[in-house]
Amino acid sequence: MSAGRVIVGLSGGVDSAVAALLLRQAGWEVQGLFMSNWEEDDDAYCTSARDFQDARAVAAELGIALHRASFAGEYRERVFGHFLREHRAGRTPNPDVLCNREIKFGVALQWARRLGASHFATGHYARLQPGPEGTGLYKARDGAKDQSYFLHAVAGEELARTLMPLGELQKSAVRERARRAGLPFYTLGQRGGLGLGGRHGHPEQPWYVAAKDGARNTLIVVQGHDHPLLSSGALTTGAWQWLAPPRREAFRCSVKVRYRQADQPALLEPRADGTARVVFEQPQRAVTPGQYAVAYEGERCLGGAVIEGIAPTVSQAAAA
Repeated sequence: MSAGRVIVGLSGGVDSAVAALLLRQAGWEVQGLFMSNWEEDDDAYCTSARDFQDARAVAAELGIALHRASFAGEYRERVFGHFLREHRAGRTPNPDVLCNREIKFGVALQWARRLGASHFATGHYARLQPGPEGTGLYKARDGAKDQSYFLHAVAGEELARTLMPLGELQKSAVRERARRAGLPFYTLGQRGGLGLGGRHGHPEQPWYVAAKDGARNTLIVVQGHDHPLLSSGALTTGAWQWLAPPRREAFRCSVKVRYRQADQPALLEPRADGTARVVFEQPQRAVTPGQYAVAYEGERCLGGAVIEGIAPTVSQAAAA
């Protein structure tokens, strides 16, 4: 007997392909959905056509139907528009978080429901566990691939209708399953810099942005990875998105201010207006307004919020 119909977001990559494979093996009626977030005449994103061909090959190999939908309008309005507004304000937004909330687990999940599916599935590395307080978001077993940071803004009711079958697996096991099923793909990465040279008579250390002065349209840069201006002891956030029962009193937890960062012990102080202040046990490097602070209690993601600014600790304020 079928476990029900599930729509899997197929990107053409190995992770979503293996997610579809695992769900089919588990007895689900699996169908694929390829999402396009840019118009086809956008030359800079012409790889979308190649990705669709990869997704179609995966669907053919698995023997599942593949749907194709364009969410370009929604993406431009809800994600890219926000990205541009934040940049104009001198902040550094994270579009992946908004894309997950607004597109993948927003309009795409609604699309899946219209296709008669009870659940939507992705190849994200994270775990979902039902409980008396609703569906909880937990770190993936493979800590190096955990993507819960990017999922903290997805509402609990959307998570309850979502499946993430890769959360219990190591990346190596995912690649092996893809290999056995004849589903190889590859992942590319890149990095960039500021394009600044050194100063005469000074060490050839890299430069880093320490602050932005929007009024003067100026970047304040410092040299050296460990420059003191790059460290902050506390931060303030916007409205907190809770994935667990909201806390009213200050409590200790761990917080990340960027993806792949190790858990950082901190005191999270919720405020009456829904915002929060986070005080770290150890100063944190390059806390960036516009990015996200995400809190954890053990393996469980408690939620997160946009970083609004850097706040002084009690000792810093006293010394000022």
